[in-house]
Amino acid sequence: MEIITKIIIPLLGGLGLFLYGMNLMSDGLERVAGAKLEKTLEKLTGNLFMGVIMGALVTAVIQSSSATTVMVVGFVNAGIMKLSQAVGVIMGANIGTTVTAQILRLNEIKGGGNAILDILKPSTLAPVAIGVGMIIFMMAKKKKIKDIALIILGFGILFFGMSTMSDAVEPLGEMQWFKDALVAFENPIIGIIVGCLFTALIQSSSASVGILQAMAMTGTLKYAVAIPIILGQNIGTCVTAILSAFGATKNAKRASMIHLYFNVIGSVVAIILYFLVQGFIYDFLQSSITSGGIADFHLVFNIVNTILLLPFYKVLLFLAEKSIPAAKDEKQIQTTLLDERFLTTPSLALHQCKKVTIQMGQLCMENLRYIKGNFNNLTDKIITSLEENETAVDKMEYTVSNYITKLTDVELNDKDSRRSTAILHTIGDYERIGDYIENIKETAIKLKENKTSFTPEGEKELGIMFNAVDNILDITLSSYVNKDIILAKEVEPLEEVIDLLTDTLKSRHIERLQNGKCSVDLGIYFIDILTNLERISDHCSAIAINTLKEYDDSMDYNNHEYLTKTHEGITKDYRDNFSKYQEMYFTPVK
Repeated sequence: MEIITKIIIPLLGGLGLFLYGMNLMSDGLERVAGAKLEKTLEKLTGNLFMGVIMGALVTAVIQSSSATTVMVVGFVNAGIMKLSQAVGVIMGANIGTTVTAQILRLNEIKGGGNAILDILKPSTLAPVAIGVGMIIFMMAKKKKIKDIALIILGFGILFFGMSTMSDAVEPLGEMQWFKDALVAFENPIIGIIVGCLFTALIQSSSASVGILQAMAMTGTLKYAVAIPIILGQNIGTCVTAILSAFGATKNAKRASMIHLYFNVIGSVVAIILYFLVQGFIYDFLQSSITSGGIADFHLVFNIVNTILLLPFYKVLLFLAEKSIPAAKDEKQIQTTLLDERFLTTPSLALHQCKKVTIQMGQLCMENLRYIKGNFNNLTDKIITSLEENETAVDKMEYTVSNYITKLTDVELNDKDSRRSTAILHTIGDYERIGDYIENIKETAIKLKENKTSFTPEGEKELGIMFNAVDNILDITLSSYVNKDIILAKEVEPLEEVIDLLTDTLKSRHIERLQNGKCSVDLGIYFIDILTNLERISDHCSAIAINTLKEYDDSMDYNNHEYLTKTHEGITKDYRDNFSKYQEMYFTPVK
């Protein structure tokens, strides 16, 4: 009973604090710096060595190799990262995860009267970090400061949990049954299995190694016991990535298998060396290992494993592809960029949403140009392409809306909240633009079926209108893609020119109707096309304003207020742009 109350219960409590502190610190680090590093990870993994460096850096920052590997599985599943690029990142993640163990070795510090060391001792540092972190968290107004406070608070709780575990297991060093039990773990196979199962259970190699470091504080843990367990911990951490790959593409599953093979092969090589050392340097393996010794072996193993296997990365690819073979009749699957694995990092998830939004804009642009260039000659092939693009736009709008809705379960900072709102409005605008282009297509089909066409004058006017709307959609999309607020400000003066052009062309067409130059049916079709094109320009204006809201910090008012302020306080740039577009599109009509 004494063992339960004095050892097991405090050990479980310490483990709970340790895991909670690690999660707090990891979440805070993720929010402060993780998203930027993850976006960089996506872009800078073309080079294998750069992939290793970035994998190590991202993991060191977010304090979780499992999170990095799951993210890589997500990138591969989304088609953002090639399988060959994933290898280096996975190797680097194993190196980055060793940082936690190096931090935890601070528990070995003995003050001895030295003021600096006394402060760095976890028994001193932990309560100070908890107190300071909590005060900052309660007083802070800004989300970023609160995130920094969480890092400090998590750091303190992490060490408090580690100290609690160390204190709980300390009496075990004097218990003979515990010493006898450790002898069984000198069998390396048993040690690997135990390390693997325990890490798979708690799904954190950092936490598992931390617990082993706490056990080392008893002074009874030998190298012969610790080394196999550490090797097993490296294998057990692969479970998280394997589980995340269920339901993913074959390449995503292969990425998780690369992680497994990398650690298994490394552990096999290490255990062979272990037996060789056991045969020649037995005394070394029977000596006690410290918390720092565990951290150092963990680091050296992962670095050496990466150096050894990096030149043979194609072997890992081969093994993964053989393990997850492609079916003979398997077709290339078009995967979505919106992988749910990214939802834990809102900035990254919204980055992916923007990519899909850009694709929506590009499909709308493509459809508009299909119509513009083939208005009087819509072939079945062109109509099919138009319909496929429109279906894709509708599906993307639905998918992004649902995806962003899922982000409501995550606390968003002010910037991400503003971005999510802007994206929701933008996808809605592109979906409506797609609908208006679809309306124009239907009108063109009716004209073809009725074997009728507009007068040469009407054709010319529609051509000018199409060019103006093509231009505004192109500017709108370019400003959104490039985050160009100067270009975004050109949209509104062009939209005003299009409004004037629409009114003028409608009046001229009514004159033709009155003069008998055009039939009533054709008149309705002509006005209908003008109306749809003008509404496309309206939505371009809305998208441009959302672009300004997202990337211009001075934009703190809604669309209506922006338009009112723009038209009331017309600037020189606005007048110049208005004159430029008026000369391009309105003057030829006049």
